Amino acid sequence: MRHLVVASVLILPSIATAKTVSLSIGSNWAKPGWTVDLPITLSGGAQPAALQWSFSYSADITGVTVVAGASAKGAGKGVTCSGNTCLVFGVNAATLSDGVVAVATFQIAAKPSSTVIEIVVNGVVAAEANGSTIAASGGTGKITLPSAASQPEFPDEWTDKGQLKFYSKRVDGSSMERRLHSRVQVQFETKVTDVETQQSGLGRTYDISESGFSLVQPLPLAEGDLVQLEMADSILTGRVAHSNPDGTEFRVGIEVQRVQLGHSSLSSLLQRTLAETMPSLPGVEEYAERG
Repeated sequence: MRHLVVASVLILPSIATAKTVSLSIGSNWAKPGWTVDLPITLSGGAQPAALQWSFSYSADITGVTVVAGASAKGAGKGVTCSGNTCLVFGVNAATLSDGVVAVATFQIAAKPSSTVIEIVVNGVVAAEANGSTIAASGGTGKITLPSAASQPEFPDEWTDKGQLKFYSKRVDGSSMERRLHSRVQVQFETKVTDVETQQSGLGRTYDISESGFSLVQPLPLAEGDLVQLEMADSILTGRVAHSNPDGTEFRVGIEVQRVQLGHSSLSSLLQRTLAETMPSLPGVEEYAERG
């Protein structure tokens, strides 16, 4: 019954108003078979009491789940979806402030046909608490998958079923800026996850030193954020030391706090690099004792 009440509000004829609502969807990087999180963000300042929208995407997406974001939770609203159509509503008169109203998790097909998957938010309807509708529009995001042409080249013996690539070269001190710690250039494909928001994307490390990893990835992160890095069958956790825009991506420094090393050959290579650069890192010694 509550759903019917909200639905009836959302389909009322529009009433002329200067207010507008914009509902946009983020973009991210991922790999075939992964799930990827995209934020649904409200803007325009109109503060609607309820929202409805639909998703459109190709067969490269096999499913989607949606949960309430900070804006919806702050207004005491929930999210419910039927097929590709979703409602943000609550049995109260509270309004939604600009910000993330929902987070959608998309399942990518194991063998997608495209390296760029567009996700369209359309059919947006916004309503005020009194039932008046507000002019509303949607937007388009994209999930970018790595193509063979975009991957850096590494020696074949340093690959492990395509899960991770590795290259190690100590930076020449005569040609680099002075730094507190000696750095080693490494390139790992890395799944980066913000532990608090659970948003994730595909990144790549740049170098490693006693102080941690430097990497390039698509997520906007803040200093102090707790993140998880997945490299093949190894998992590292740490805090963001700094994050700066780098074109359409972000160059991030991670102070690694702990590592759980896997048993693959590439995890062995990672362990050797960590043993050289961060020998006191919790998890590195445990792996050595195990081996």
